[in-house]
Amino acid sequence: MIFSVLSTLLVFTLAMILALRAARSITRPILHMHQTIRRIGAGDLETNTIPNYNIHELHELADGIGEMAQQLLRDRDMLESRIVEATDDLRVKNEEAEQAHLEKERLNENLAVALSELQAIMEANPDILYVFNRQGELIQWNSSFAKFCGLPADKMLNMHVTDFVCKADRAAVAKGVLEVFTKGSATLEVQLPRHDGVLIPFLCNVWC
Repeated sequence: MIFSVLSTLLVFTLAMILALRAARSITRPILHMHQTIRRIGAGDLETNTIPNYNIHELHELADGIGEMAQQLLRDRDMLESRIVEATDDLRVKNEEAEQAHLEKERLNENLAVALSELQAIMEANPDILYVFNRQGELIQWNSSFAKFCGLPADKMLNMHVTDFVCKADRAAVAKGVLEVFTKGSATLEVQLPRHDGVLIPFLCNVWC
């Protein structure tokens, strides 16, 4: 009887020891993989510390975790590379935009100087002189023309050149504007209404 009880206890004890060892062989790898997954989640992708496990399922799981870490590492490297490329492209575009802005400012300064010099030349001439753009809009004139028209500067700016001639000559002037920018020059005989309404004949020489 006693021998039977002791045998049973011994078998039970051995079974418990084997069960504990078996459980430990499973729990340790699982805990290790849990720690590895936490490191990966924290951004530590440079991990090759997962050992090979004797249990097939655990081995497969460990391989999957390692492959996941490597794929995340490759994705991170690719993303960082794209960020660097995008940053370089943005820097180049910013530099080009800055260069274009500086070039625009330089051209504006040169244009202002040219217009100032042109205005001085026009003011030195007693004849009626004015400048218009491709749309036929008045953009610059001398004081002789302003006195002739008797109009304030803010009203004259951007008026069409046909507005300064008599109605009968407006079609010819509109045609002359097109001719100037296609052939380089035009000559027109027109009548301009003076500030008092009197029509004054003019021979207009226009060039661009």
